[in-house]
Amino acid sequence: MAKWQKVVVSGSSAILTHVTASGGFNSPGTASFGDITGTVSTATQAKIDHDTLANFVANEHIDHSAVSVVAGAGLTGGGTIAAKVTMNVIGGDGITANANDIAITAAQTTITSIFATDLKIGEDAQTAIDFETANEIHLDANNAEVVNVRAGGIEVTGDVTASAGIHAAAVISGSGFVTPLGTVTAFSGAFSSVSASGTTFATIGTATQGTIDIHSLSGYVANEHIDHSAVSVVAGAGLTGGGTIAANRTINVIGGDGITANANDIAITAAQTTITSIFATDLKIGEDAQTAIDFETADEIHLDAANAQVVNVRAGGIVVTGDVTASAGISASQFNTVFSPAAALGPGTGSFGHVTASFGGDGSRLINVTAVAINIDGLSALGGTGLHQTQDHFLFSDNGTEKKITFSNLEDAIFGNVSSDVAIAAGGAATVSRIQGVGITAEEATQVAGIGGTTISATQWGYLGALDQAVQTDSDVSFNNVNVDGNLVVAGTASFQETENLNIKDRFISLASGSATGGDGGIVVNQALGNVPSGSAFGYEAGTADRWAVQANFVPTGSSMVPDAYMGIVTFDNSAPSGNPQYGGANYGYGNIHVDANDGDIYIFA
Repeated sequence: MAKWQKVVVSGSSAILTHVTASGGFNSPGTASFGDITGTVSTATQAKIDHDTLANFVANEHIDHSAVSVVAGAGLTGGGTIAAKVTMNVIGGDGITANANDIAITAAQTTITSIFATDLKIGEDAQTAIDFETANEIHLDANNAEVVNVRAGGIEVTGDVTASAGIHAAAVISGSGFVTPLGTVTAFSGAFSSVSASGTTFATIGTATQGTIDIHSLSGYVANEHIDHSAVSVVAGAGLTGGGTIAANRTINVIGGDGITANANDIAITAAQTTITSIFATDLKIGEDAQTAIDFETADEIHLDAANAQVVNVRAGGIVVTGDVTASAGISASQFNTVFSPAAALGPGTGSFGHVTASFGGDGSRLINVTAVAINIDGLSALGGTGLHQTQDHFLFSDNGTEKKITFSNLEDAIFGNVSSDVAIAAGGAATVSRIQGVGITAEEATQVAGIGGTTISATQWGYLGALDQAVQTDSDVSFNNVNVDGNLVVAGTASFQETENLNIKDRFISLASGSATGGDGGIVVNQALGNVPSGSAFGYEAGTADRWAVQANFVPTGSSMVPDAYMGIVTFDNSAPSGNPQYGGANYGYGNIHVDANDGDIYIFA
């Protein structure tokens, strides 16, 4: 570890940890020593009885070089106990072995089934698939049951909305049917099929789911003198086996419900029966990423098939993209459809409270309804001077809804679509914004109109022509001398050519002032090497050493330094140094000097 070291000079007093001398010690005064340690010669050692030495412990002399820690099932690593032994749990499909725990992989692809009494799967306890009741599957959204799948069908609390149709092989019953098309009250009859592209709101039925220290002797080997009589390899949580290290020991991972400990890994059991709930933000469960139950939105359950959302279970009901088909009946307190008139619903038996509907589109999905045919060739021709601005009308479809418009409405719509160089307002007023592809403002148009007058004179146009340069924002312009009374801002690179010296009146120069983040910076004296620019750099190396430094063969276009050497910084006060150097810190502050002005001692950080 780096620290401040006192430099011993003539007259200095020093405290030295170790002194090694190839010759001898000469002291003009009195020399005193504490303990003297050294190497005892071979001839002397032969007279020393090893077992009678101070601090001798018989059990410290057991050879355990052949003792190993062996990785068992689900583990890797191990080795002899001559050094520190590390063992790791082996991860596998569905399980990740982390530094501090063993975790189930968030995106599971190996679990093929999860069975458990009162199983819950979902985003949280409020939005989940709940198997709380035998032979039923409950879909909860926002802490309320929305769908009950049971034997005989499904029961929905709220609306059933379908973007396409709802099909049933049996009877569709409800206290009332409401659609955006007309009204039928107390209608009696049955349907061979019901198709709806609007929203269906329904309640769906239930469905199933000494003097001489022995340690200083020549030939001493530390690893041969370790007392391991009380050392054991202990199996922690989730592990079994172990024992003292007097012999090889094996540790195994303990398998359990839902987890199997194999020879080379730990795996999640494919058929799960112990997991009672799975809660996670943005949880996905399914066959793959395309066909899954997705909890991507809070308080909603999305059922995806073929990478498209088909069912959205939410507070208030479910929304189905496509048809809803039932092998039995569909019951609802209200149905919203696009069917009209009532006669188009077809014959059969059954009863409805009411059906409200209005006609839209061409009626192609209605039964027993014939669309009205209009033959334009049979209409009389327009006579007179032409179309009236407000009294003549056109029939058009406004996103599926038939409406009428006037000729004035048509003109305004056409003018509104005119863009680019000419803009036409409602009523026909035109504004020209470009001439021959060149943009022109209203002020510029006024100036052009005033050529030769008071706005821009012929002389002024002559001055502009005398520039002899087509000056634009992206032009390259050359001038002899330029005086700038205000500020000069250069967005790109500023170069000063053919100049011996650069005089700057400012006291300080700020470099890298436009950088968004900290980094290296400095001054480069360019030394051309052929056609490759290179130089000697003096700058501040940030990020690694945080010190002033120099580098040879620095390419001026570079943005970072690789220093050849660092600047030594001298600090001083009336005390010995403390803490790490400001420049370089503990890891890169080597060579910095501190002077104690009180006693003249000199310190170097080394």
